[in-house]
Amino acid sequence: MSTTYTHTAVITGAAGGIGKELARRLAERKINLVLVDLNEEAIQQTITDLNLDKEHVIAVKANVSQEADVKNYVQKALDAFGRIDYFANNAGIEGPTGLIEDLSVEALDTVYNVNIRGVFLGLQNVIPVMKKQKSGAILNTSSSRV
Repeated sequence: MSTTYTHTAVITGAAGGIGKELARRLAERKINLVLVDLNEEAIQQTITDLNLDKEHVIAVKANVSQEADVKNYVQKALDAFGRIDYFANNAGIEGPTGLIEDLSVEALDTVYNVNIRGVFLGLQNVIPVMKKQKSGAILNTSSSRV
């Protein structure tokens, strides 16, 4: 990979919404991108839609609630670009709505695993990289449809 870009950002939930817009804005600032999402086709579509420089972007399919997947996207970022300067901990899902007695425990577990465990695992694996570098910035996001 070219060394003309000096900073690297990892964005989870990069295939749409906030993640896609972050990718667009960071690419404009000549920042290497590691785009992470469970939907690999959607990540590739984001790369195409934003006309990203393929020399400065990698796509990583990952389930942020799975420790091995998180370790993998962190390692792929380091292998490709040597550092992580920015971490947008952005992946999240909405669960079903309704009366609590009508909701399943499985639905709760899925939402919890992505929205809480996924954030925790991302931080747990990225913070040591940033500490070793003695620099870095983290953005944790959430959203809801109104």
